[in-house]
Amino acid sequence: MHLAVVACGDRLEETLIMLKSAVLFSNRKLKFHIFAEDSLKPEFERKLQDWPSSHTKKFEHKVYPIAFSVGNAQEWKKLFKPCAAQRLFLPVRYPDSDK
Repeated sequence: MHLAVVACGDRLEETLIMLKSAVLFSNRKLKFHIFAEDSLKPEFERKLQDWPSSHTKKFEHKVYPIAFSVGNAQEWKKLFKPCAAQRLFLPVRYPDSDK
C-alpha cells in the first residue's frame, strides 16, 4: 500500500505521528512517499531510522523534494503555495499507481 504525505514548516512531528499510526494499524507493508522541504529531509531520514525494527520492517520510504511537476513552475507558484499544491501533481509523478 502506498501512502503519500506532504510536510512543510513545523509539521515534521505531526507527520511522523501520522506515519507511525499507519504502521501500527496496518497489516500490510507500506510504502511512504514523503514530499518535504529540503530542510526537513535529513530530519525525516534520521527520525524514521530511529524507530524500532519492529516498525521499520513494516515500511519503505522515500523523501522527495517539493516541486511543481507540470508546466511553468513560476505560474504555479503564483497560484498556490508549494506544499499546498503537491497533491495536485501526484497523478503526474506516479502515473502507474492506483488512487
